Amino acid sequence: MATPVILGVGAIAAAIMGRSLMRRGLIGGKGAAEQWVKGGFKSKMDRKEAIAILGLNATGHCFQFCFSMSDELPSSKLGTKRHWDDVYSTELTNFEEIGDEGEIWFGEDSIEKMVDWIVENVPSSLNPSILEVGSGNGSLLFALQEAGYTPDRICGVDYSEDAVKLAKAVGSSKGDDSEKIQFAVCDFLTAFPAALDADRADGEVAWDLVLDKGTFDAMALAERDDVGKHPADAYPRRIAQVLKPGGHFLIVSCNFTQEELRTKFANDETDLQYHSRIAFPTFSFGGSSGNVYSSVAFHKPT
Repeated sequence: MATPVILGVGAIAAAIMGRSLMRRGLIGGKGAAEQWVKGGFKSKMDRKEAIAILGLNATGHCFQFCFSMSDELPSSKLGTKRHWDDVYSTELTNFEEIGDEGEIWFGEDSIEKMVDWIVENVPSSLNPSILEVGSGNGSLLFALQEAGYTPDRICGVDYSEDAVKLAKAVGSSKGDDSEKIQFAVCDFLTAFPAALDADRADGEVAWDLVLDKGTFDAMALAERDDVGKHPADAYPRRIAQVLKPGGHFLIVSCNFTQEELRTKFANDETDLQYHSRIAFPTFSFGGSSGNVYSSVAFHKPT
């Protein structure tokens, strides 16, 4: 079978896509999978890492290709803190040595689409408090600051200490008030983020807008604990707890369809309501069509 090539997709997305198509029998064998990654994809990520994610020695994480993923996703190294600590340790060193700000998870297009949605639905004129869970190198939050949102009303949390160090270093290097964005180490499943510095006097701990770009995906790849609980199961309820009444939650995922995200986040346990979606490009392969990513916004009633 000829190896398909889709241009303009990062190596990490290529690995995810290839792994999913392998599992469904749409491409065959590790050799074909390696060619999928090598066949024209461009990314700062080392292609060997993408191939390792795809290869038989690593489970990788699933790519949603217009199939309902009702069964549990297999665990992967991408669901471990150790993996992300290693990733951000490397990216922090690279930034310190050569000024490389690191990988943009899901690519710049995802950031542009999220910022466009936010500008339309949660305008900067409202001076909203904004939290990103799993903020990584801070690229999404820096884009919001550039779009006119008040930097000291923006916070990013990540459970990797080096991710926070990287985001702070990148912010300090920009020289445009980006250093005023607050970044903090926080394991969102076990602790709630601290209030913004500007809100500490009021004790405010809830947010007008909460963002997730791939964090729930990574949680879904973690292993169950000793008593059989999956860490991702508690995530939707915690999102609802940190949202203000009237607030919004916007998520972008490569592991879950829009329908699955609506089921997981808009239910009786969270009391969140579906608000809208972001349309991402579609593609076809093997007679099926699908989206590269899914993005859904939710609203907390007043």
